Amino acid sequence: MFDFRDFTESNIQAKLEDNNVNDVDTDDPKVTERFEEMLNEVYDFSCVGGPFAHMSPAKVLEEMDPTDYRIGLVEHMDYMEESGEVIRIGPCYYWPDDVEEALDELEDEQEEEDEE
Repeated sequence: MFDFRDFTESNIQAKLEDNNVNDVDTDDPKVTERFEEMLNEVYDFSCVGGPFAHMSPAKVLEEMDPTDYRIGLVEHMDYMEESGEVIRIGPCYYWPDDVEEALDELEDEQEEEDEE
């Protein structure tokens, strides 16, 4: 679990917005790439042979059943949260490095206030 120290989720979200950090969603290329890599590693069409042997399972799912593809992508975001690849703050997901940077800045600001 991520250590939010003494800051509320709204403090952190405000700092992320101040830093122009966008939240991570299913349209993020990194998320889509990781999801498609996982699908392509788990599923394989080479055993089917013929024209299917070189098809990408991720692309087939995306083209043939876009609803299931999007559901899988949302579920993959949940997996990424559980594995610590993204951090959920309120309804939004963020990359851990962005959250850590925001927390460091908030901590610095608090220290400056305490010194005054």
